[in-house]
Parts: sequence; C-alpha cells; structure tokens
Amino acid sequence: MIRHTRPFVVAAALLLVAPAAAGAQEKPTPEEIARLQAMMMEAMAPGPEHERLARFAGRWTTESRVWPEPGAQPMVASGTAANRMILGGRFLLSESATPAGPMRGEAMMILGFDRRNGWYTSAAYDTYGTYGVMARGGYDAARGAIVMSGEDTVASAGHTQTWDFALREVEADTFVFEIIFTDPAHTRGGAPFKMVEVTYRRAGGS
Repeated sequence: MIRHTRPFVVAAALLLVAPAAAGAQEKPTPEEIARLQAMMMEAMAPGPEHERLARFAGRWTTESRVWPEPGAQPMVASGTAANRMILGGRFLLSESATPAGPMRGEAMMILGFDRRNGWYTSAAYDTYGTYGVMARGGYDAARGAIVMSGEDTVASAGHTQTWDFALREVEADTFVFEIIFTDPAHTRGGAPFKMVEVTYRRAGGS
C-alpha cells in the first residue's frame, strides 16, 4: 500500500490544478505539482488536535451514570474501556463494555479531527440499538472540553433529537464523557438535559 501513496498524491494534485490549467490552456508545471503535493501531504498528516486525542489512549475503568429523564435518580454501572490510536494516529478507537446489570452492553466510538474543515468528528455505535450517531464540533476552551453536536430524525417517534458530546480531561489519568440532549422531547422544554456521564480512570497499560 505504501508504494502506491506517491502516485495517488500526484494524481490528486493534478486533479486539483486541472480546472485552472484548463482555463489557461496550460499544463501544470513540475513546480506547481510539487507545491500541491506538499500541501496535500501536510494536510493528510495528523496535527496537534490528534495529539490531544492520543492522550485518551490506554486501558480504563469506567463509571457510568445514566439519567432516564430530567430530575430522575441516575442508574450507575461499572465497566472497562480500551482506547487506541488507529490509521497512523488519525483516529482514536474506543471500545467499552459494561459486563453486568441492567446497563449491560458494549459500545464503540471513533473520534477524529478533520483538518480540512477544522472540526472534531465522532461516530458512535452500541448494543443498545441498531443505529449509529454522528457529531462534530470544536474545542471549547471555557469548558476545557471537546464539544461535538449531532442531530438525528427519529421517524418512528416523529421528532428530531439534538445533542452534544462533551469530552474533557480532568487530569492526566481521568477524563469524562457526557451526552447532553438539547431537543424539547428530551429536555421537556427546560434546560439542556445531561443523560449520560462516563468517568474514565486509567487502569494501566496502553
């Protein structure tokens, strides 16, 4: 696969320069191709935002709190998570499990940072349903968290739900993940409703 990378980048660079070249009826020069190739290679590489994600890599114990509705007492469960950087440090893959109790299940989330558009991305799946949810957003310095927003229309329920995923580092060996709903069906017309809070504590290893 590695030996095909350079031809692919050159071809992509040619595609980028083709519209301008077509208008001028000129072929791209070797210098133009080299410049575009360098720009693409830089944009394809992981950046400081990926280094932030890498801090969440490792093995963790988890404590989950889930509020069924605003004002309710939370359900609490313990579990484990294994997080690792994949695809050359471009994405964080998080695989977690709650082995017992009414919240028993498994979950997987893929977190990344899109350098083209300047936002963090997430895709999450679990055994509590047969669908996935997506979100994207930036780093909120005031909250000290990566905050990603998502939206999904639930055809069977006839409404659109909206939420924030918030990921914040408490200290080197502890971080918290939250799911906060903002649509009226979940908030009951009130303030944003935090339904899920998972605290991760490093268990050792990587």
